[in-house]
Order: sequence, then C-alpha cells, then structure tokens
Amino acid sequence: MDYYLTMNSLPFQVKLNATTGGNSREYSFRSTHGINSAETVRPEEVLLLKSTDLESTSAVLNVDSRIGAVGCVLGDEVSAGRLMMTESRARQSLVSEFNRRKNSIENAEVMLTSDLKDDLLRKYDVATYVPRVSDPDHVVRQKIFEISEVLRDNSQLYIASDKNTISKFQGFLEQFGNVQERVQGDYRLLEVDDPGSPRDDGFLQTKMVSHSMKGVEAEFKVIEGFFSARQMNAVEMLGREVESDEDNKVLDLSSGFGGAGIFASLLEDVNPVFVDRNDYMKDLISKNCRKNNVEDYDVYTEDGAENFDTASFDLILYRVMPDDDEKVVQDDLENCRRILRSGGEVLVCHERDSKVPNYLKRIFDDVEVKRREVNYQVSACVK
Repeated sequence: MDYYLTMNSLPFQVKLNATTGGNSREYSFRSTHGINSAETVRPEEVLLLKSTDLESTSAVLNVDSRIGAVGCVLGDEVSAGRLMMTESRARQSLVSEFNRRKNSIENAEVMLTSDLKDDLLRKYDVATYVPRVSDPDHVVRQKIFEISEVLRDNSQLYIASDKNTISKFQGFLEQFGNVQERVQGDYRLLEVDDPGSPRDDGFLQTKMVSHSMKGVEAEFKVIEGFFSARQMNAVEMLGREVESDEDNKVLDLSSGFGGAGIFASLLEDVNPVFVDRNDYMKDLISKNCRKNNVEDYDVYTEDGAENFDTASFDLILYRVMPDDDEKVVQDDLENCRRILRSGGEVLVCHERDSKVPNYLKRIFDDVEVKRREVNYQVSACVK
C-alpha cells in the first residue's frame, strides 16, 4: 500500500483516552472527508473497546478498521501479541495506517482487502468488527463468515453496532456458536464464543446485467447493493461521448463495476486503467473484463488518482454520484487535471443541479456540456 497521507490532507483531529495493560494513555488520530463520522470515535467502537477480553499474547483481527482507533488501542492491549487491521476501502485503509504510525503501534499492520478468507494467511484468537453502515446486509454476512474461517479454536468474535443494525444479524450469528449480549444506550455488542462455520458460504449476492451501446452488447457481473440503475445510466452517458485513439491512455476513475472503461475498450480499442476506492470492485472488474474479452487492462484499489504521475492520461472517465463527499469530488477533479496530458480530456457525468459545474469551471481551462438528460449531464473538460 502506498503511503502518501500527510497532516495537511487529514484536517480532523480525534482524541481518545484509554487504559491498556493497566496504563492510561491518550491516543491521537487524524481523519478526513469521505469517512463516516470522521471527526469522532464512534459509540459502537467505544463499546467494543470496553467489552473485549484480551490476553497480552493474543493475535487479534480488527475488520473494517475505519480510522484505526480500535486497532491502535487493541494493539497496545496485546503488547506481546500481534494485531491485523483490514479495510475494504482505500481511504480508510490509508488513514488507519497513518494513525498506526502516528501512535507507534509497532505490533500491528494494515491490509487493504475484501477477501479475508484468501488474503489472511494466519489464524487469530480474537476478531472485532463494526459493520460499515453503507454495506449491504449480505456483504456483512459474507464478512462474518470469512472472519469465522480465519479464527482458531476457542476464539472470540465481537461485533458491535446500533441496536437496529445488529438485530438483523443476531439470528445469523447464532449459527456460528453461543451468542452473548452487552447493551450500552442505543448500541449493542454481540460476542460469539468459539465460532464455527456454517456449511454455506454463498452470502455475497450478485447478478448479471446486460447493456447495449452503439451496436455493441456487453454483460456485467454486479454486486447487489453496490450497483444501481444510475450507475448504468452514467456508463451510457459517458460511453456515448468517448472518442479516443488506439494508443491513448484511458483512466476509468471511480469505476464501480467497470462499465465505462470496458465500453471504451470495446468501442475505441483502448487499454483501460480502472481505479475504485472499494476493494470489492477489483475482482469484479477483472471478471467483467474477461467476460467481455477485454484483455489488456490494469485495475487498482486506490484512494482516487493521487498516486498516478503527472500527465499520465489522455482521457479520464469520471462519474459523480449524489452521495459522494463534496471535498472528495473536488480532490478527485484536481488530481484529474494534474494527471491529464496537455490537450487531454476529462469526461465527467454528474447531476445537473449540483456544485460540480462550479468545480469544473474553477479547475479546468475549458468546460463544455456534451450531453444532457433529465437530471444528469456529461461535461467535457480540457487541459
């Protein structure tokens, strides 16, 4: 994982006092836009820290580490053991690593992954998990199953969330073992002792969707809850405006299931580069490229386009969804301009009634609306 975050890119400071191993310590964390509850340690995380029972030599897995607060405190708790923080989102993974270093948690590491079962090579004594609010229920179930697969015998699994969220998973958790409950205000923690694994591991819900553009038919595998008709509409609007020479370098940024880049390849015979912040998309894009006979491509889980060199691309395809964080969108557009070659073009699909047109006019030399539909439009931006 490339490490480029600085204090300047992490405007929020979060403090937490905790006692580990009999010693009281103040932890200091940094956070940023685009992370849920970025300016605080969440109540369910505090409940989890109060409830875990750890030996100093334990091996601990902290899933969906967010800003790394839980992982850092538990890392101190297992001073003679080890701790692994995992994240499926690139931004949260980078922030967790920044805070691990900032708080000098030397026995911990951070891994960017959406596949715990295959990517974690060790077994753990304890696992902690605060489900991400935006994750679909079936993704949470899949993560719980994968956690159970990397736990040792006589282990513990702790899951904390608000009462409404965690009630949806109590029956599912009871398939793994005996469940104990702790309540604090509006939040609940469930502890599963020595969790086994149910026979069925097919919890991740996917489906196939087809789309035709300019006489070319493509078929895509998508993950329920991470896909919407608005995404396919953005693919259609962007794809209709793509014109590129075969040798041009093309980036599909915030690519989702990869539809825009794949259609660019099928229609213009380019070799696309895909980037998305959600690691679940990485394997999905690769499968969709193979499904549609796109052979030459690269796919990355990254926090936007920060890590690409200046003047790297001739064409960038970028979609802005209504719930995208405004500061994240502005940062993405600034980086698009930086990595765009002179004379290159960024095609941005965005809501017509939004602040995006103002951002584009401020950042780019020339902006032209290429396509309009009911609520969305595609703006072409030239450097």
